[in-house]
Amino acid sequence: MKNIFKIILIILILSASLYCFDGDSTLLIPYRKGDRWGYANLKKEVVIPCKYDSVRAYDTYYKSYVHRSYIKSLLEVMLNGYYGYVNRKGKEVIPCVIKKPDFKNGAVSATENGIKVFWDSLGHKTIPKQKYDEVYGYSTGLIVVKKGSYYGCIDKNGNEVIPCINDDIELYSENDFEKAQRNNWRPVHMAALGDHFNSYIYALFDNKGRFISSYKYEGPVNYFEISEGLIAVSVNCKWGFIDTLGNEVIPFHYDYAESFYNGLAQVEIDGHYGFIDHSNNIIIPVKYEYAPYIFKDDLESVNLNGKSGMVDRNGNEIIPCKYDYVSDFFNDDILVELNNKYGLLNHKGEEVLPVKYDKIRYYSLNNLIAPKYNGKYGLLDTSYNELMQYIYDDFPWQRNVTYVSGNQLFYGGLAMVMSDGKVGYIDTTFKLVIPCIYDTIDFGYGKEYDRPNFEYTNFRNGFAKVSKNGRFGFVEITGKEFIPCIYDSAFSTIGKTFAVKLNNKWKILNKENKEVFSYEYDYAEPNFYYFKNGFSVDYCTSVGRNGKYGFIHPDGREVIPCIYEAPLNFGSNISIAKKNGKYGLIDYWGKVIAKFKYDKIGDFEGEIAPVWIGNKFKGYIDSKGTEYWED
Repeated sequence: MKNIFKIILIILILSASLYCFDGDSTLLIPYRKGDRWGYANLKKEVVIPCKYDSVRAYDTYYKSYVHRSYIKSLLEVMLNGYYGYVNRKGKEVIPCVIKKPDFKNGAVSATENGIKVFWDSLGHKTIPKQKYDEVYGYSTGLIVVKKGSYYGCIDKNGNEVIPCINDDIELYSENDFEKAQRNNWRPVHMAALGDHFNSYIYALFDNKGRFISSYKYEGPVNYFEISEGLIAVSVNCKWGFIDTLGNEVIPFHYDYAESFYNGLAQVEIDGHYGFIDHSNNIIIPVKYEYAPYIFKDDLESVNLNGKSGMVDRNGNEIIPCKYDYVSDFFNDDILVELNNKYGLLNHKGEEVLPVKYDKIRYYSLNNLIAPKYNGKYGLLDTSYNELMQYIYDDFPWQRNVTYVSGNQLFYGGLAMVMSDGKVGYIDTTFKLVIPCIYDTIDFGYGKEYDRPNFEYTNFRNGFAKVSKNGRFGFVEITGKEFIPCIYDSAFSTIGKTFAVKLNNKWKILNKENKEVFSYEYDYAEPNFYYFKNGFSVDYCTSVGRNGKYGFIHPDGREVIPCIYEAPLNFGSNISIAKKNGKYGLIDYWGKVIAKFKYDKIGDFEGEIAPVWIGNKFKGYIDSKGTEYWED
């Protein structure tokens, strides 16, 4: 179902692209006067003069445009075959001098006289003082450059501050840089020498390109992160910690070390793990075979001699290492496994649910515990009182799950259950309201639910689609099967109609299982429609017969007769329609919005769509049929 809600974004391969919307600013639409392009608002008032060969606008919200949106809040334009960038008031922030733009980390680069230069989003131009093969963009005031196979750094004035002698360079990210500033840490970058496939040695340098250490540290680049003002590094295969000035804070005598988190860092000696504090005091003994480093509620799961337990942040063993598995928290308690059986312990290590169950699930949104015992599931409250006996084989949408925490069992007052391979529903009193006689049950807003689907278990509008032996019908929330399971395919709307298919013909039925129309359709598809406020939703039916297409309202009215030459698709309040070989726009009730005079209308992106007459691209129209051009 969630696929119906997705907006499919298509980047049009045009010299002028779609539109640009920027939160609190007005919508800017590419606007053409003759063969010149600029931008106008929805009132057709020209905001940016029509003087360019082509224009392009990008909405930085959509990931489809991320390769362009590095130049934030700027619009791409072209003049005399060269690209430039203007702001929303039309000011040229970057002049039209770029032949082939390349986008790197918040900047656009180009080649001038054989040298790569680039501009940031404020229009600041950096010209390197010498020629480089690659320029990789800004980060915290430095720019990574490459000459041959080696990397260095220049500053924003183009001066080389780190020579191109490094096999790799890793700059502190902008986000981490801001974090470092908030915590009064000194940003640290890394330069590497060595063989990428074997080992590097690293030097550390600051934001001005000044080295704070020699090339002596080992380990992958991504291990170098500032955490609580310290960096875990290794020398001669031993790990310790330095500060952001390069001072050794914790000696290099560990086989491995993780970054600090909440005052503790995991360390390893001879294959065993423990935790130290900032003063190198061992807080949790370095004796455990495994410690995943996920303190939750001040507890950490550990392994010793092949068995699992839990320790607190002071190193006290709260749960002895005698279990095969110790998990995250269920209902503020701890799931444990022993000999393929599960139980629950409290934070004192006391047993609150015996270790005897095949599986245990916790539905926090319903405050329910679902243990499986002797092959059957029951339900307990969060005080472990029995609410439902152990009678069902499964809760189908979570099949084959040993333990679950944080999920929801009941939707709309109902939960799907399974018995002997068939599914039904119970209510919140745990009464079986839909018998376990169906192969599948779902809310049936589309033919994609012909296949078994256990993810969505809630009824909608008082009914659900059901199947028996590959045939489909509909059942009420009371359990009444008001449309029998005899159809090859079926779907419904939120309204009063149900589309069913038998022998390659579609019928539209009402809740009384009566045909709404005297004729059948060759084609029927569910159509998701949302009103402009974004909250009201309808599920309608696009239909077709004898090669013509129309539209059925959720209440069962054929509001648009089958007179059009292509299927209708109302993603909003309008649809592209085809009549007598030409395209136009119609609204939800069949009213013509844009005349049938176009040979092609592209997909709408927001408020506008591109149109063609003949093979000529004319420009853009909006959802009211307004044309954004002047010939």
